[in-house]
Amino acid sequence: MEMKVEKVFYMLEKKPEGDKETKEVFLYNEIAPAIEKISKYMTSGVSAEDIELTEISIEEKGMKAKVISWSTIAEALVKKLTQKS
Repeated sequence: MEMKVEKVFYMLEKKPEGDKETKEVFLYNEIAPAIEKISKYMTSGVSAEDIELTEISIEEKGMKAKVISWSTIAEALVKKLTQKS
């Protein structure tokens, strides 16, 4: 698989469930689809402790990774819910 990455992308990780040995990892070029996936995980019973969203920035000097806080994720989820209503 090949993916062209601009300056920022998002990596969503979910810890393995039950007898699975590998975690799920998804890459996104925008945060909105990652929030949508988190919403699906949460409504299917996945714990917030098992999910991590990281913003990865590509800079001239290298890459910089920053974990997105749950307060930021919660704000995006609430906004998503209120837009549907």
